[in-house]
Amino acid sequence: MKRLSRLTLLAAFATFGFAACNNGDYDANPDTNYSGEINPLNPKGGMNTAFDWTGNDPMSMEVNGEAWKADGGSITTAWENDIEYWKIGGIRLTGLGSNLTLTLKKPIAAGNEIDISAGSLSSGLYLRRIDPDMNPVYDVFNSQLASAGRVKILEYDDAHIKGLFYFLGRSNGTFYVNIQKGYFNINK
Repeated sequence: MKRLSRLTLLAAFATFGFAACNNGDYDANPDTNYSGEINPLNPKGGMNTAFDWTGNDPMSMEVNGEAWKADGGSITTAWENDIEYWKIGGIRLTGLGSNLTLTLKKPIAAGNEIDISAGSLSSGLYLRRIDPDMNPVYDVFNSQLASAGRVKILEYDDAHIKGLFYFLGRSNGTFYVNIQKGYFNINK
């Protein structure tokens, strides 16, 4: 009887061990499916956190290692829960379409570095249309659902805001996107 109990216990541990091998968070060797799934521990394109790049007006970046440039940009003031923010956005109309919005808690100044990762009041949001036949269906990736992201303000005055950014964005599911070498120069 003792032997049967030990075998049953051993089988139960083995079952839990095998089940834990795939928790479904991401595919360590993702293909190029519509979701843009990446490995968050080793994202395609790497993680450059040095703010040592330049870009193109009004907004540009790399999305999973591929170049992205906005066709237009905007900046607005917004209030959420009695907190004032700058909303800095860029939209790309080519392909299926996509856009990026940085929501930065005021006040900001040239030289500031702003955290946009989990736990921060500021954020980065990347939306990519995924189906040309459905109007509209988007993948939405939020920097506040992941662990890495910052914005560095280079210039700030009455006329414009200029800065650099990067972040790892996560969807409400388990997909990630790597936003690197981000740049914006938006007139107010």
